[in-house]
Order: sequence, then C-alpha cells, then structure tokens
Amino acid sequence: MATHPIAPAPDALATSAARFIEALTARDFAALGELLDPTVWLRALLPRQLVERRGAHDVLGAFAAWYGGATGFAPVALDHDVVGSKERATYRFVLSPDWAPETEHLIEQTAFLSLRDGRIRKIDLVCTGFMPLRG
Repeated sequence: MATHPIAPAPDALATSAARFIEALTARDFAALGELLDPTVWLRALLPRQLVERRGAHDVLGAFAAWYGGATGFAPVALDHDVVGSKERATYRFVLSPDWAPETEHLIEQTAFLSLRDGRIRKIDLVCTGFMPLRG
C-alpha cells in the first residue's frame, strides 16, 4: 500500500508562491513580473465572469487593475503551500478599491501556480470578489 504525505517536507516550501504573495502584498508589479514566464496563462474565476489573460504583460495588467489603485490596502491573511506539482497561494486583503474609495472591501483569492524553469507559467485563480465591509 502506497503512502501519501499530508504535507511537503520542510525543504519543499512553496518559495514561488511565497514570493508571489510578497510581491502582490507590496503591490510591486515589477517584482511580480520577474516571477512570470513570458507566456504565462491566467485563468481567473471571478464572481461574474471567467477571465483569461495570456502573456506576462496582460497578466500583470489584470493584477494591477484589481489592486494597483486601491487605498488602505492591508493583508489580513496570507498562506502558501505545495499541492502535488503545483504551489498554492491564498491571500485576503482589506482595501478601498479605486472605484469605491470611501468603502472598505474584503477580497480573497486562491491561486494555484504551475512552474516551468522556476517561473510561473500558469495561474488558476478563484476569487471571492470585492465584498463591502459595513460598520
């Protein structure tokens, strides 16, 4: 009978996912771009649509549109792990988006990252959407 590890060994930490979260949390889109393969493919399941972007420029544009113009940007939960041959990055932010600067919103995304030669070649992402916080 084969055994299946529940968690990766300590030396198999999700370093790409950790750097992805770090760059996104800092909204350092140049650093995020360094992690991406030039032909990266983003598939993002959003509350109202499925978004697909191909190429580092267009993928960075999606993240910049979601987070670049926000104010009051604060991480409230960050996590990453290895899931088989992929890395998982989960992050939750409180922010005021540029289209609603007077209202704080909560947003969470989970991204599964596929790597090639140490760079992110595919991002499969699911998003809660921007949820307004009241009182």
